[in-house]
Amino acid sequence: TIDRVRSELSSALYFHYAGHGFFQENDNWGAVLPLADDGKLTMADILALPTVPEHVMLTGCETARTKATLSMETLGLAQAFIVGGAKTVIASSRPIQDALGGDFTRAIYDENKNNKNTSAAFNTAQRTILKQHPEMDWSSFRLIIP
Repeated sequence: TIDRVRSELSSALYFHYAGHGFFQENDNWGAVLPLADDGKLTMADILALPTVPEHVMLTGCETARTKATLSMETLGLAQAFIVGGAKTVIASSRPIQDALGGDFTRAIYDENKNNKNTSAAFNTAQRTILKQHPEMDWSSFRLIIP
């Protein structure tokens, strides 16, 4: 639920969301992560938290997407976590297939066990997915570091 997520996010070191993400082009604040009981975690919710997890992985469509039609950068869900103080956020800039989300998640966690450097683990995971599934949109994932 939204109340539980808000409560837990403020004390968590890691946050991994695996589910749908939605970005509404006509609303600067319209990016959301759907939750149980018709709840939604919004950018405003994230920005209002006293603290955010240091490391965030958002395995859902468009979780790193921003509005490209404006002359200056806008915020998306991933960027809201960075503004809130996260050290690393991994998210997708475009819609992704469920299979890609699962395979990428496994690849990054497998690599992160061997290599605690998030940037190196991210790069290796992307190369792994490219080799295994060249037809998938592996390049939609972004590693965002302040």
